[in-house]
Amino acid sequence: MKKELRSPKWTKEETMIVLNFYLNHRPSIPNKNSEEILKLSSILNIYGQKNGIDLSIYPKYRNPNGVYMKCMNMKSVENPGTGLSNRATGSGIEQIVWDEYSGDPNKLKREVDQLINFNQSHSEIPNFSWLDTIIIAYKNLGGDKEFIHYSKVYLEVKKIRKSRGLTWPSSAEAQIRKNVEVRSQDSDVWDYTKPDIFEKKNPNKNTGYWKLKNYETDYDFFKKYNELPQKEQRKYTTINRIIRNTKIIRQIKEMYKNVCQICKTKIRLNNGKYYSEGAHIKPLGNNHKGKDAPNNILCLCPNCHTKLDLGVIYINDYMRVIETYSNNSWVLNFEDGHNIDIENIRYHKKYIYKLS
Repeated sequence: MKKELRSPKWTKEETMIVLNFYLNHRPSIPNKNSEEILKLSSILNIYGQKNGIDLSIYPKYRNPNGVYMKCMNMKSVENPGTGLSNRATGSGIEQIVWDEYSGDPNKLKREVDQLINFNQSHSEIPNFSWLDTIIIAYKNLGGDKEFIHYSKVYLEVKKIRKSRGLTWPSSAEAQIRKNVEVRSQDSDVWDYTKPDIFEKKNPNKNTGYWKLKNYETDYDFFKKYNELPQKEQRKYTTINRIIRNTKIIRQIKEMYKNVCQICKTKIRLNNGKYYSEGAHIKPLGNNHKGKDAPNNILCLCPNCHTKLDLGVIYINDYMRVIETYSNNSWVLNFEDGHNIDIENIRYHKKYIYKLS
């Protein structure tokens, strides 16, 4: 059975973001299903991604329920005699942040604004991800030809990230190991929805030696494709049909191993193959003129694809999928190297969702 990894401990910076929210909404904190809590959860998700968190590894990372509980922890810190003081408060980081910032909310706001200054768009998040730097590190060290120990990889990744102005958090070494091991069949924590691109020197022992293998990847494809000038690919016949670029859709589906980016459903056919669909956020047909490009395509199951096309669901600026009638929401899952154009998201919400 595959192990479910627990979300990393809350950092001081994340707790500052929550405290800023709490101070702006007290004494009436929005409930865990409110738009405000959903938005806060999405901001923390994007902040985590920006700082190296792979949301596919941590499926419950800063979800609305956890974020709401963190707000309640803040209430407990502020009101220790109200009966809320027995609520678990993690490692005490709430008290530390409260003592430092509760008396100066303007200072807190300034620092939080700097932390989350990323234009609230997934496509604006630096796509030079942990996996990118790990792969570059292995190549720099010759790890595509021979096994390299983690200790050397740590140093090389740190050097690369520093040169790109990226952070090196205390969890960096753990992030590197997890990014490698969830992408290898030799690992106990292999995620079958991810490409098998790393090989362990001795599958039966934890020696720390790994190498890069089979790197004919989707990531290279997307980087090359996104550098090309995009033109609408139309062929006109008597019925004026847009010819979809099936290679791009196939690459998207292969990248996600046919797992739906919304509900994570993976449909297995009787012949042993798997089925998914390439969904265009901004439609290709009629007057929409959406592009057949990676930044406009999602890998979805037929059910979610239908909901998207009919406007039953929409995607907000924080890459969270909202189903209004049921009050449900999901984090839209992304693989490294696949970014969505925020304008396609906004177009769908304005012209497809609003018309349903």
